[in-house]
Amino acid sequence: MLMKHLPVYLKTCFVLVVMSCSVHAQTLSVENERGEEYNSLGVQQMAAGNYNAAIQALNQAILSNPRDPAAAYNLGTAYYRTAQYERAIIYLQRAIDLDQRFAAAYNQIGVVYSDMAQYDKAVDSFKSAIRLQPNAVRFYNLGCVYNRLRDYKAAVESLTQALRFQPDDAEALVNLGYAYAGQKHYSRAFVFVRKAVSLEPNLVEAEALLGFLYLVTNDRSSAIQQYQVLKNLDVGAAQELYAQIYRGRIVDAAP
Repeated sequence: MLMKHLPVYLKTCFVLVVMSCSVHAQTLSVENERGEEYNSLGVQQMAAGNYNAAIQALNQAILSNPRDPAAAYNLGTAYYRTAQYERAIIYLQRAIDLDQRFAAAYNQIGVVYSDMAQYDKAVDSFKSAIRLQPNAVRFYNLGCVYNRLRDYKAAVESLTQALRFQPDDAEALVNLGYAYAGQKHYSRAFVFVRKAVSLEPNLVEAEALLGFLYLVTNDRSSAIQQYQVLKNLDVGAAQELYAQIYRGRIVDAAP
């Protein structure tokens, strides 16, 4: 049984779309120019972490230019950042409807669906993003959702593709190790998790999974050493590993 504390994080493409995607004319109308200004302001506010102000500006951008997929994408992202998932879906879907080749919007809506535990929709969205424009982030996200679905074979395939784009992505490595562990291919899991630890020694997910791997391969002393490492990184992860080491018995924690 894999450690339940070990999360799989998806990667969201934060706001990168500043200019309108829908305006091709040499001269913008007054409304479109105003929409561009509000869109740019919304992006600036989001970059500063002012999400409510960003939402206000981006709503104005859409009122000025309702057919701008960039503004819809940015507004959907702002709603996502404030955990307003249903509204995020509405505007990210609008961006896709306005530009069906908007790969970043498919990725973004996949992240939202995943956070809503609508994993089948997330898979479809990430696959659409990959068909349009494959990259490490989209393969990584697809692999993470497959891990959540416990489809570990599919997760291995997607995460392997992600690592072909970015071989030293520690998060992809630890999630690939997680997928191999889910199939009980522990020797392969060790390879990828240890590489993740070597790249990012303080990555909690990697250190926690390494402790679990020691435990399931009967190396209890190494698992206890990992507990000591985790205590300095994440108390919750350390306590979970400790509970598994001692099989749920209530004992005093090691100093």
